[in-house]
Amino acid sequence: MKKLILTSITFLSLIVSGHAQSHVWEVSKGDNKLYLGGTIHALRSTDFPLPKAYDQAFEKADALVFETDMDALKDPEVVQKMMTQGVYADGSTLETKLKPETYAEFKKVCETMNIPVGMVHTFKPFMAVTMISMQKLMQLGFQPGGIDQFYFDKATTAQKKKLYFETPDEQITALLTSGEGNEDALILKSCDDLKNLETMINGMIEALKSGNTTVLTKEALRTQKEYPSVYKTLLKDRNDKWLAKIPSYVDSKEVELILVGALHLYGNDGLLEQLKKQGYQVTALN
Repeated sequence: MKKLILTSITFLSLIVSGHAQSHVWEVSKGDNKLYLGGTIHALRSTDFPLPKAYDQAFEKADALVFETDMDALKDPEVVQKMMTQGVYADGSTLETKLKPETYAEFKKVCETMNIPVGMVHTFKPFMAVTMISMQKLMQLGFQPGGIDQFYFDKATTAQKKKLYFETPDEQITALLTSGEGNEDALILKSCDDLKNLETMINGMIEALKSGNTTVLTKEALRTQKEYPSVYKTLLKDRNDKWLAKIPSYVDSKEVELILVGALHLYGNDGLLEQLKKQGYQVTALN
């Protein structure tokens, strides 16, 4: 169970205006700049090599900025804390927290994927759906970590500085509490995604490789429209916190490469649009 939860936490934010040359962007103001890249948190070995823009930005960067410290997430104390926070401590289950029709839909999706609902029914919504998603993706040959882990390891080998938007505790708390008060909305959105998981992630990978941002922008807008509470907690609120830190990175003497889940980049509240509104020049890196 610990191994499954550990791989799940590295996958916590998987789900992600036309065509661009890449999903790596140069963000600049005056003579100062940084690079901002969208990622997918699970990939197959056959999905490499990545578009050249990622390596180009990596080579130009003095430091890399990730959502959180991926090494720290593997610390046994962090894993144990996440396990403790990820389950209902008062005896509640998903069945008691969800509307009957929502739970029936969730159970149906689990059965379709040959996953016993009893395996996850004591977990809070985000943890439950993340574990199921990861198990399904691993069956399809995907490994957790994706682009983020690839460049995290590469930065470690190259001895480049690594910075983080969130501590592991902050990320775990934000994600695991995302369903509180909105359990039905989060589960129903997740059921929609799980039904089409293979098609959806293949589409995201194709969009990543082709530089097509339309697919990712539409997904951000769909989430905002159909599941506003989930969108606010998982995307907008976290984007707002990250945006407060980005100016200091642009103004620093170092050049940073920021790597975050692709869905954080696009849409009305995405990092790219918000940075443009703040007066930054945003250009796709070819």
